[in-house]
Amino acid sequence: MWTYYQKESHKTHGQKGGRLYQIWRSMKQRCGCENSINYKYYGGRGVKVCDEWGNSFEAFRDWAINNGYAETLTLDRIDNDGDYTPDNCRWSTPIEQANNRTSNVKFASGETLAEYSRRAGVSYREARRKWEEEKTKCTT
Repeated sequence: MWTYYQKESHKTHGQKGGRLYQIWRSMKQRCGCENSINYKYYGGRGVKVCDEWGNSFEAFRDWAINNGYAETLTLDRIDNDGDYTPDNCRWSTPIEQANNRTSNVKFASGETLAEYSRRAGVSYREARRKWEEEKTKCTT
């Protein structure tokens, strides 16, 4: 697997300031740079960036364009415990990505607490508080 401290290619691709380039850089930083504010949630948990993407923005860019990249979507790992690889990533809406967070409660039905709170018309905070109360009742 690629490591953050490997020297990046100095190829000129003309997209250094673009959104897709920033997504690529952020992915590499949170997985490979211990000084990154989000490292503990990614690299600190063992999440890595595959060599193909870690060594080449162009490879990541080509995958992104061929797999539904749009300015309104975010990069999402299908398996939150898995690495950033072409077969474990997708482009998702912010709501889809929020539903895929490791901290989100998932019910046996497959519905998440976030989805339930939107459907029920209550805030996520209120739904979480009620869920915590019910969970406590079941364990005492």
